[in-house]
Amino acid sequence: MNNLIYSVKEIFTTYLDENGSSCFNIPEYQRGYKWTKEDARALLNDLKKFKDANKDKNSFYCLQNITIVPNKNNEFDVVDGQQRLTTLYILLAYLKSVGIEELKELDFKNKLKYSIRDTTRDLLSKTVTTKDFWAEIKLEESKNRDEYYIREVSLEIKNWFEGGDSDGKWNLLDATETILNRLKLIVNKIDGKKEEETIFANINGGKVPLDGADLVRAVLMTRSAKEKFTESNSDKKIHEFRMRMGMELDEINRWWSAKDVKSYFQQFLPNTTEKDENFNQKEFHINLLYKLFYEIYKDKKEVNKFSFKFFEYGTQFGANPEKAYYDMYQKILSLHLTLKDWYQHQQLYHLLGYLFFNFKKEISINAIWKKWETTATKETFIEELKNLIEEQLLKINRANEFNNEEGDEKQEKEVLLKQITDIHFNWYDNGLILKLLTLMDVIDFSNSKTDKLNPSYFGVNDEDKEHIMCQNPQSEKESISRSKEVVEAYLDSLFKDRKKDSKDMAKYEELKKLLPPEGLVSSEIQGKIEEQLHVYCLNSIGNIVLLNKTVNRSYKNAPYNEKVARITADFFNTDCIRPFTASVFLQKDQKGTKTINPNWQWGINEIRENAKKISEKISKFLGWEM
Repeated sequence: MNNLIYSVKEIFTTYLDENGSSCFNIPEYQRGYKWTKEDARALLNDLKKFKDANKDKNSFYCLQNITIVPNKNNEFDVVDGQQRLTTLYILLAYLKSVGIEELKELDFKNKLKYSIRDTTRDLLSKTVTTKDFWAEIKLEESKNRDEYYIREVSLEIKNWFEGGDSDGKWNLLDATETILNRLKLIVNKIDGKKEEETIFANINGGKVPLDGADLVRAVLMTRSAKEKFTESNSDKKIHEFRMRMGMELDEINRWWSAKDVKSYFQQFLPNTTEKDENFNQKEFHINLLYKLFYEIYKDKKEVNKFSFKFFEYGTQFGANPEKAYYDMYQKILSLHLTLKDWYQHQQLYHLLGYLFFNFKKEISINAIWKKWETTATKETFIEELKNLIEEQLLKINRANEFNNEEGDEKQEKEVLLKQITDIHFNWYDNGLILKLLTLMDVIDFSNSKTDKLNPSYFGVNDEDKEHIMCQNPQSEKESISRSKEVVEAYLDSLFKDRKKDSKDMAKYEELKKLLPPEGLVSSEIQGKIEEQLHVYCLNSIGNIVLLNKTVNRSYKNAPYNEKVARITADFFNTDCIRPFTASVFLQKDQKGTKTINPNWQWGINEIRENAKKISEKISKFLGWEM
């Protein structure tokens, strides 16, 4: 057999015969049976639900995988999946005990052997398969935990069928047909060259040979090809299609393995997404694509956790219910190609990155996908994304103004732009500043033809808000008092263009009057000066940048020129300085190249110009032409 997936009937009959094996053996190193009645009930409920929802006889319910290794006694040792096999064995025993015709000829009695302990083996082969056992199941006769769980699950199966569920009893003939032929397992047969205990240890240590990515791959490759070539029934075409699928899935997995791709799209998933441990995203990178597929196409009417169950039945997207797996594969391919296109498109990459890194609680990949499908062109989609950014920024600003009700949109935009250009507005304690400063990098890079913003810069990542012109004129860690000359030099530098603005001149004179005639300036006076400067200009958005926390705290309160030199060196030699922060400190010479001007000083005029530039960039980017 070249198949990967086998029905329960095949597992206990033809699979063993065609592979020259007499039975499945549960080896000594395995743990005992431990399925509970809740586990058994969940399986039966799922099977009935599957049967009711899937009238197509070709569809199947996959109970995931078993891992087996041939031993020297012509048996298959079960190194993973003994719980599933044992439960299926008990289920078959019950159906045979009630006289199902199809099971009369099915000889499975000796197809499962327990080497763990003799009493468990005898219970399964000599007791569970008798009518007397099912007539009255006695939990108190259990000699060990294995036996107790086997009896408990048996009793649950009997009560489930004979008591019926909320929808009424399940017809036993329908149940038998589903369990025998449509309930399937993926068989992972290992050549046996490795020691079984090593394989078992790897599986139970979290290194499962078949990850969720393997299970999805097996289902897609097994079912899609058959559905595509149902009419022709050509084995050659099916084989060729599977080969092509294998290469496509391998190529997709390679693309998703890129570091920046992973860190970028990881933010598209909500924090509440169920992280199924059987879908190892670090080892199988394609699992990130599968999780995004789930978020887009999951049934909103049901509270489904992300798991293999979402994929095992296929998803019908077309008119033909018999093409569910082929349709799902085509949708997965389409999603991959679309997300790849988004990633490679300059504007889409930056707009989507900004939205998901900053507002993932307010938006979802499902909502974005719906916008994508309902917009006619990329240009229209781009405008929709900008509208979302605008909506989120104004919403935060309304909350900051203690008014969550939407007002006149034009007026709200004007208010925000005025706050940005007003150097007296306190942005340092305003939560919106983080969104605006990260937006500066997005705006610059989305207009670039080639450069892409590092994913870590879409949001605030271990960064401090830092005043460009520091609030303290000295670099010493502590200083109780400073000389009048030092404080005057600081004020002269900050107000270097004071003659151009009467308000600046007035504030400069006001602060100068606070200084003593000579000698030292007390910490109290310095505090008063700093307090007034914060209100006047230092807390303007034009005087604030984001700096890596470790880097920022190493600068301490360094004077402006020293800070420029340090930031410039870090920008060109490390990745710890974000582009917008660097651009504030790097000045352009006459040739347009970025360089350091040692005689250039940061003052109130620069703060005002920087704030104006931020306002103009945001206005132009979002189309707020006032």
